[in-house]
Amino acid sequence: DNAGNVETALLTGDTTTFVDTAAPTSSASSPDYSTSTTFSVSYLADDPGADASGVKDVELWVKTPGGVFTKVATDTAGVGTGIDGSFSFTGTIDGSYELYTRAHDQAGNYEGAPATADDSTLVDTQLPGSTATSPAYSTSQTFTVSYTASDPLKNTSASGLDKVELYMKGPGASAFAFVGTDNSPDATTTFSVTVGADGS
Repeated sequence: DNAGNVETALLTGDTTTFVDTAAPTSSASSPDYSTSTTFSVSYLADDPGADASGVKDVELWVKTPGGVFTKVATDTAGVGTGIDGSFSFTGTIDGSYELYTRAHDQAGNYEGAPATADDSTLVDTQLPGSTATSPAYSTSQTFTVSYTASDPLKNTSASGLDKVELYMKGPGASAFAFVGTDNSPDATTTFSVTVGADGS
């Protein structure tokens, strides 16, 4: 003070300030395909550096088919460094959903939006269709079954055919049984079938 008295120094500081100038990082991962409009998005997030303040929250940003990126959820469950978590996302229509995550740290640094999406998921909720055709009669126990198959959605919403399975019910059988799989349905459209007995 003006008289010359000096306050005694404290053993500890009055306050502290944590300096953290580095933004946190995060990345999202989702399945390539989903047969439901609801699917899971997992993420990894970290706040780099030996003296990091730690991740505070992680945001999920999604671009719906024909739309723009929009923040759809925020996860505050995990706080610290090297955390992982997940979001449950529900879309409204079939098509490709692009997504990424952005994180805040405790100091207030905000991760920038990436130049490209972290991942994408093609939602296809519609069943494919197929029809088999075989000759009315065969003089051999080996005959050919032809088929046509398609994924019925229009434009980019369809995931495309993966495989076609053949089922058959022989003479006296009570139920259809699996016969074989065509794993290249766009290239081959027939099955060669060999049966063990005469009959329908």
